Amino acid sequence: MDFKKLFGGLLLILSVLALSTCKKTAGPEGSGGNPPTVTILSPTGESTYPTATATITLSGIVSSEQPVDRVMWSNDRDGEGTASGTENWTASNIPLETGDNKITVTAQTTEGLTGSDILIVTYNPYLLFLDNPRAQPPALIANQTQDVRITIPIASTPNFDPTTVRLVRLNDQNTIVETLNLLTDDGNLNNGDDIQGDGVFSTLQTFMETTPGTLHLRILAITHEAEGDVPALSPILKLPILPQTTQADLDVVTSTQTNAEQQYQQFLQGHTEEEAKQLTVDWLLEQPDVDTAGLSEDGYNIWIQYASGIGGDLLLNPEGTRGGGTMEPRGTSQMETSTTVAGRSPRGGLILENTPVVWETFANGDTVGSRTVLIFDAYNSQFAPHDEGPFLKDLFNNSDCPNFDITYLIDDESDLSAVQTFPQYGTIILVTHGGRHNGQVLFMTREAVNAQNFQQHVIDLLLQRLTIVTISGTHYFGVLPSYISGLSGTFPQSIIYNGSCESSANATMANAFLGKGAKTYFGFTRVVNSNFAQTVSQDLFQKMVNDGKSTGDAFTPGQVDPGAPHATFTMTGNNQMVYGSSLTNAGFERGDLTGWSRMGDGRVIPQLGPITPQEGDYMAIISTGLGFTTSSGAIRQTFCIPEGTTTLTFKYNFLSEEFLEWCGSQYQDYFDVTLETPDGTVTLLHLTIDDLCENVVPAPVSFDQGDVYMTGWITFSVDISAYAGQGGVTITFTTGDIGDSIFDTAVLVDAIRLE
Repeated sequence: MDFKKLFGGLLLILSVLALSTCKKTAGPEGSGGNPPTVTILSPTGESTYPTATATITLSGIVSSEQPVDRVMWSNDRDGEGTASGTENWTASNIPLETGDNKITVTAQTTEGLTGSDILIVTYNPYLLFLDNPRAQPPALIANQTQDVRITIPIASTPNFDPTTVRLVRLNDQNTIVETLNLLTDDGNLNNGDDIQGDGVFSTLQTFMETTPGTLHLRILAITHEAEGDVPALSPILKLPILPQTTQADLDVVTSTQTNAEQQYQQFLQGHTEEEAKQLTVDWLLEQPDVDTAGLSEDGYNIWIQYASGIGGDLLLNPEGTRGGGTMEPRGTSQMETSTTVAGRSPRGGLILENTPVVWETFANGDTVGSRTVLIFDAYNSQFAPHDEGPFLKDLFNNSDCPNFDITYLIDDESDLSAVQTFPQYGTIILVTHGGRHNGQVLFMTREAVNAQNFQQHVIDLLLQRLTIVTISGTHYFGVLPSYISGLSGTFPQSIIYNGSCESSANATMANAFLGKGAKTYFGFTRVVNSNFAQTVSQDLFQKMVNDGKSTGDAFTPGQVDPGAPHATFTMTGNNQMVYGSSLTNAGFERGDLTGWSRMGDGRVIPQLGPITPQEGDYMAIISTGLGFTTSSGAIRQTFCIPEGTTTLTFKYNFLSEEFLEWCGSQYQDYFDVTLETPDGTVTLLHLTIDDLCENVVPAPVSFDQGDVYMTGWITFSVDISAYAGQGGVTITFTTGDIGDSIFDTAVLVDAIRLE
């Protein structure tokens, strides 16, 4: 194929526009006050979106100090209109032109202040890119040779030519200037591809860029239509090129912030707290390696930006708050002033009541998508006894129906690797320190910074996704909103409770979570005392878990911390979210593992070569370690079996390189399905290689060693009537190796049903 000729005609077919893909809020255009904050949440919270449909509907929220008069949209390619709604708005059926469409959504207050958000929609009429292109690592370091794995899932259509998928480089005007590697779906790890035929195209592209800046890339693919070859372009992938950093840069940050804390203590000897903080800022601005520094809006922490590009913070919150040193209560919650409070014992400990609840049936859109719960209790050793983590762990554990799968991380376990798993959870409870870094809400991990993990996370530090936070001489990683926005995956309609200081001081952190698929976000407007955070959070989740209330009904507006500085407990997002109890995403039609917990190699795919799902567009695959994943896989979900249910049915296809050569040997890879019940664990299905060897056929796919054989799709049914209405159960699908892990086994699962 003549790619040069094709590229020459590309601009006639697609408008490759010089568009910024940074989401931002416009500055004030009216008089007085802050402009409204507009956030596009659907169909994505990211800044770009691919589609093969000629129209698009957007929806989102507006946060504003003033009443919102109207919300408007405009497409730079053509068209404008008014959205329905204000604080919660929808702009329906926006027409698109082929190529890039820069859609701006603007909110205007009654006083004339405006704020905007931008989504760039890339429309290809003949080919659907199922996601934006992804790069790992997400940035380059100048003057270093680096291999970057770039992937994109593409929907299979009859006219799509998979041999034409190519990475292209753009100039600053976003015009194609260079063709780079082909992307393949061949399962060749040397090409960066994980599984053959799963619809995800990959490449390993080598870069060596000498100047910091931004590399602009796209994916090009061709379909063969009646009118000829039609190119389709993905949204733009922006790959930052960052300056080099060394251990000396980390040493500058830690020594400067340690010295700044000491300076602050010295300034306190002859000045007020406010004066001492400002003097500390002035001292920081005199340091040669500090670019800029300042006080947070409430004046409780100092943020710093270093010449190296790294950000830092000093948390100087009052004692007893989540950001201060000693965790002693500074005031008594209004909920704790009486001798006996509803739901509490006279001694002040909350009572766990296991009263049966009649659960209403809610629309799927208002049900939390997963009953997996993460309690990120980063500073239990400091906050106790005013720490909500242990109580909430017991609350969720003691719930019978709905029942929950809880991960409880305490102190040092609450690290960045845990933050990277956030999109797996339907409920995330953050019990940690927090503050604001140059206007952005941050929350802290308990992971102390050292030479090793500094290098591991240096890209995120330079991208201003992380900051280094100092409390009492110890340096920890602080998480900024863009780190949440950059997480892999989508939140399963999650509820987020952020129990750190200033977690809802502005919309930055809430919007990051909501933009990734979370539905409701709870936080505190100012520095918060631990006893108040403990009280309101326990009350909130008791009502949701024990009483079956929605987020809006469980939340009490206007709760203000009686201890200074009087934080307000707030809710942002959907006020109708509830916990369901039934099996969810049983056909994997969300296109991901929403509702399921994953161990090892478990994922959802649209196809495996020519093997397609048994219903809908997606199926699950668990393996003994395909591609870059080396650990055996399992998926599990906790749910309640309704009264009257008699049968569990699912379909599976067992594929293995152990067939036929290793039949009758010690190498007995297996597939297990178990059900954990209140009375113990029951094995519903156990299959090994020898159980299946006589009934397999050649599979139209390959892994990485030998020939692959498969059973084909088999329907399995089992009587589960004994467990109906008996409380929570957990179903687990597992694959495993016996003997060694050289030859791979994978099992496809689909169409799980309770009948």
